[in-house]
Amino acid sequence: MELTRLAQEEKDLRFPVFDHDTAWSLGMFLRDRARESGLPLAIRIISHDRILFHCSLAGASQDNDTWASAKARVVRRFGHSSMYMMRLMEDRGKTFRGDYHINDRKYRAKGGAFPILSGDGLLLGIASVSGMSGEEDHSFITEGMKEWLKRRNG
Repeated sequence: MELTRLAQEEKDLRFPVFDHDTAWSLGMFLRDRARESGLPLAIRIISHDRILFHCSLAGASQDNDTWASAKARVVRRFGHSSMYMMRLMEDRGKTFRGDYHINDRKYRAKGGAFPILSGDGLLLGIASVSGMSGEEDHSFITEGMKEWLKRRNG
């Protein structure tokens, strides 16, 4: 996936409102989608370091919970999706440990964490999933958010 397409997703998937009820509604929507498809995912939605929604579906492990958190840290630190940061670092030949001096075990630049942004681009929260490949996790979260926003905003 190209950086321009990933950046466009961040511009397109904006939230007019984000609060506890929004986090719960989005989280349940993502959980239901994952359950219907039999996906072994950990799903987490946070805002300002507070967990507003979390579930681990059948087949997900504690490692998936850890990865969902590590991907979310990337979004919090850099303000872009974990997939965007993965591609950016690959393109520039950078690493977290070598170039940013941060623990690459606590920060995982793999697909699956996406910023929840206001209309003007303010970071309100982060939605993250883990349980499949990074590409699949990214697609699951962005397609789910797109569908949820479409249904919510009519």
